[in-house]
Amino acid sequence: MTLKEDILTDIADVFLDTDEFADEGVWCNRYSEEKTINGIFDDEYEQVNPATGMIETTAPQFQVATSDIDGMLRSETVTIGGTTYYIIGIHPDGTGMTTLILSEDAP
Repeated sequence: MTLKEDILTDIADVFLDTDEFADEGVWCNRYSEEKTINGIFDDEYEQVNPATGMIETTAPQFQVATSDIDGMLRSETVTIGGTTYYIIGIHPDGTGMTTLILSEDAP
């Protein structure tokens, strides 16, 4: 097995396993069809830099297998841990993973 094949197997069997690192999400598409997807959730982050007064921030993100979200569009939703988020960005990284940028506010 090649390294790339090993990594793709590890993505599914380790990183996206809810018994290991992953959280379960429910994607609701534009037709109100639901699909369970596993991913790694990163909550929003905000901190004020006391030296500059600048605010550092990130939006909530959900890293998922690209193959699990075929046809996903911005403004569809994913529910994670009881909170419904709107998908405002879909960023595939070329390794078989895609980062979904999320917002609790409708676009």
